[in-house]
This record gives sequence, C-alpha cells and structure tokens, in this order.
Amino acid sequence: DAGAGTVRGRGYYLAPADLRDPESVRKVLDASSVDYREPTLILLECVVAYLDGKATKDLLSMIAESFGDCCVLIYDMIGPDDPFGQQLIFNVESRGCPLPGIRSYPTKESHVKLLS
Repeated sequence: DAGAGTVRGRGYYLAPADLRDPESVRKVLDASSVDYREPTLILLECVVAYLDGKATKDLLSMIAESFGDCCVLIYDMIGPDDPFGQQLIFNVESRGCPLPGIRSYPTKESHVKLLS
C-alpha cells in the first residue's frame, strides 16, 4: 500500500514507525502479524545515532520485553571525535539531521554495553 508506506510480501513486512515511540513500533509489529515466539533478528542499521540515549534504551526494552528469542544487531556510526567522525557529524547535522546518539554511544564498546 504505497499510500500508507507499507510493503507486504510472503514473510516480509515493511512499515513506517516512529522509533522514538516504542508503543507505535509495537502497533506496527502487531499489524504485521509477527510471531513474538519465533526466533527473530532485528537489524538496527544507522538507527542509534539518530535517536537520543533514552529513546534507544526504550526501543531496546520494548524489543526485549516483546520477543521470546531475539538477536539485535547494531550497525551504526561510531567515533565522533576522530577527524572522519567530526566531518561526518558536520555534514549530516548541517543538513538539519541531528545525531544525538553518536554522543550517547560513541564506541563499539558502548554499543556492546547497551545490549548487555
């Protein structure tokens, strides 16, 4: 349904949700007919950098409380203080897209701790 921004296929469901609001994410998951008991892989690709620390923790808490057998994989920006990271932040934020999470979780170790 292009108007709703959703794509549904056999074993696949893509839908928009505000990741800052775990309840809205939960509603989208419910609409997808996800089986919370099945083993599930959740990929957070370039998500953590755009959310503030509390929103990230709230999202991960909702995931942990909802799924019985789940693996979360984070693939995100790190290293805000090296020259590449500083340029990346400048380029993205100068386009009006703040990156609060890159400061909340600046290293791979902080991502591991987030998932512990």
